[in-house]
Amino acid sequence: MGFQFGTTGYIKKKILNGEKRDCTTKEQLLAALVGGFLVAPLSSFLECVMIQQQKFGGTLLQTPLIISRRYGTFSLLRGFIPCSIRDSIYVGCFLGITPCFQKYLIKKYEMNLTNSGM
Repeated sequence: MGFQFGTTGYIKKKILNGEKRDCTTKEQLLAALVGGFLVAPLSSFLECVMIQQQKFGGTLLQTPLIISRRYGTFSLLRGFIPCSIRDSIYVGCFLGITPCFQKYLIKKYEMNLTNSGM
């Protein structure tokens, strides 16, 4: 999750290219989708190792070595494509749509972030 925040923030900076303004809705969503996609290789690798540790045991360092010896190095990224799609959608919604929806509620209904509505 921390990498997703950082990557999305980095992409937003690159999109804005030093301009002192807020991202548009499209820019915010694009940055979040790309941020999720860029973190997907790490997520895919870590989830593969985690699942294999749960199934067969082993340490954090032993497990990737065992997997790569047994099935090849690229097997550590097995499931990358579905993982990248999942992470892009998740981060796109969480860090893209949510902030835009918050801005909409603040503007349209004069809400603030600490307003409980009661």
